[in-house]
Amino acid sequence: MNTYKTYLESRGFSNTTIQSNQNNLLQYINWSEDSQIEAEQSSYNEVLGYVHYLKKKGLQQGSIQASVNSLRHYFNWLIHRGVRKENPVINMNIKGIKRRILHNVLNKQELEKLYNDYK
Repeated sequence: MNTYKTYLESRGFSNTTIQSNQNNLLQYINWSEDSQIEAEQSSYNEVLGYVHYLKKKGLQQGSIQASVNSLRHYFNWLIHRGVRKENPVINMNIKGIKRRILHNVLNKQELEKLYNDYK
């Protein structure tokens, strides 16, 4: 697993998701170069600066969270390769995003009945 793409493929991501993650990472790398920050060694505060930059650009919270998720995978890949020891964005979540909450979820017995009664 020497490439980021191979790492994402091994995690079972679709080609569309991999492409999106790579695009988000490329945007972060470009921003970090412009900000004279070494992307591989970014700190929590530096990534937070990037989040503020995305907010100033007018991106929606969902898009910003997608970028943070891409960075989370990137830093996990760096940890896997032994380049880093910790992930600075492991617990970073963007507030204001509506989360989906499942209601009326079937319990185990109801699922088994549904499975067994299916013809």
